[in-house]
Amino acid sequence: MIDVSTPDGVRGLFSTRVGGVSVGYYSSLNLGPNTDDARSNVRENWRILAEASGLATTRLVANRQVHGTQVHVVEQVGTPASVEADALVTERVGVGLLALGADCLPILVWRTDGRAVGAVHAGWRGVLGGVIGAAVTRIGGGPFGAAVGPGIGSCCYPVGDDVRDAFEAEFGASVVEGSAIAVSRAAVIALIRAGLRAKDIQVVNRCTACEPEHFFSYRRDGPLTGRQVGLVWRT
Repeated sequence: MIDVSTPDGVRGLFSTRVGGVSVGYYSSLNLGPNTDDARSNVRENWRILAEASGLATTRLVANRQVHGTQVHVVEQVGTPASVEADALVTERVGVGLLALGADCLPILVWRTDGRAVGAVHAGWRGVLGGVIGAAVTRIGGGPFGAAVGPGIGSCCYPVGDDVRDAFEAEFGASVVEGSAIAVSRAAVIALIRAGLRAKDIQVVNRCTACEPEHFFSYRRDGPLTGRQVGLVWRT
């Protein structure tokens, strides 16, 4: 687990693929409920995550991520996993919000007074579409802090001309490196545009594709790969 520096009243972490019970392609802490991993293994991995956080598994909230910009407000636990949203926000204490990924960025956001938190699943489509700003706006009442978790780096992420041109047009030339894009850099720009200060944004500069021993990566391994998460909650 990678702990995040947060203010009083908030805690956040990013998982790695290490420390679970899954085997083979999904070894070992696969937290992806929609993978082909054994359900019993995924349930046990969620229990391990819950134990690391101090929350019960029934207090962990996920959703159906669709690479969009929808923000879902969590009012109570038991939110159906079928809810389509790529950002979750809540003011409830003790409710853990999850953003899953296997190259896409998990981004955690919180009010610095500790009264609201959010978890964002941010692939290139979501970043370009504005999911980060939408989540910050929905949390409201800043100032804010944020942490950008492990995701695929520009070292491993060549894209087509259309995506590259769109990122340059929206975020500037600094997010383009040759044939690749730096999604994490674009995410930081989006957070700053949403009202955060650069000094209040933590970035875990680790490429999921470069570290097969630590992270799952769809770009590297294809469909047979697990998912790691970002998790944030009010304590």
